[in-house]
Amino acid sequence: MTSVDAPHDGHDPVDAAAREDLRGLFELEQVLRRGPTSLVCLARDLEYNQPVALKVMPRAAAAGPDAEEAFHRAAALAAALDHPHIVPLYSAGATDRFFWCAMQYVEGRSLAELLRSGGPMEPAVCLRLVGQVATALDSAHRLGVVHGCLTPANVLLDTAGDAHVSDFWIPWVLERLGALRGDSGKARRVRYRAPEQVAEGRCGPEADQHALATLMQACLIKTPARVPPEIGRAIERAASPVPEDRFPNVRDFAIALGAGDAPASGVPEPRVGYQDADFTESTPMPPRWRWVPAGVFTLVVLGAVAAPWLLSHGSGRDHNPESEAKYSPPPPSDLARVAPVARGARRFPALRDRDSRPAGPDPPSH
Repeated sequence: MTSVDAPHDGHDPVDAAAREDLRGLFELEQVLRRGPTSLVCLARDLEYNQPVALKVMPRAAAAGPDAEEAFHRAAALAAALDHPHIVPLYSAGATDRFFWCAMQYVEGRSLAELLRSGGPMEPAVCLRLVGQVATALDSAHRLGVVHGCLTPANVLLDTAGDAHVSDFWIPWVLERLGALRGDSGKARRVRYRAPEQVAEGRCGPEADQHALATLMQACLIKTPARVPPEIGRAIERAASPVPEDRFPNVRDFAIALGAGDAPASGVPEPRVGYQDADFTESTPMPPRWRWVPAGVFTLVVLGAVAAPWLLSHGSGRDHNPESEAKYSPPPPSDLARVAPVARGARRFPALRDRDSRPAGPDPPSH
């Protein structure tokens, strides 16, 4: 695999390599954020002449066909999510040096940036943001998809102050497989992870609930205002180290906070019994450029709803560190088999038509 180690001339190696690998697809305009395992740029999608947020993740040397197939399955699931407070994923691909995702550009800043630079957050403001994030998580959980890596860094705040959650599922999958180069920020992310994630690699909706409670604590830690005792009790329960002691679902947590509404009549509760997808099966490797067409996304959503293969609780199993990156295989019909598509092919036209609007408040219902 081609290296992207830093050259002696001081130029950013990831930026330069990404420009080279994605030439003809995207024009990188501005670096927005640098993380321990990724680079996020404002870029222009050359086919649609549209600004996008382009996340580029350098591949580890050991990230072979299995990891690449796992990435595309995860991308297919993430791109199928449709909610006003979830950042839409437009396209995804892999080169010899990178995994990358193009998503809607949200003008504003991350919650992490706000917490670093801003003053104390009022409880009412915190409740509003947490309520929006909770609805995004609840929507994903109802499709059998978890986030897995929720932190203030992937909660984006637009110019109206509304929250938009990015990076569902994909980073967790790649991290579990050791498919990313460098991970100096792992200790920082562990702060938001549930104990069962850290100790056993188990990741379900209750882990997202724990992360949301920890995120809320980070927002309120500097507030001089008195936090109502019922909110404190709700946070304490959602952040419990024992998954079974948390709320039944993230919506119930939001309701206990006073930041959400009761489930609508006839709306099913989130499914339980999640299982991790198998990312270790070997399959023929498609050509270098990989895209997930909109039709595949539709099929994989149906498969995700029909088969509980996503997230394994692993209850009753002894912990074995050597097997932490192993997953139980899903039925063949549920795999997001990625058809290789030519460089100039259209990507996700249905998603682009739906999400051409700028990020902002919830759209009116029709």
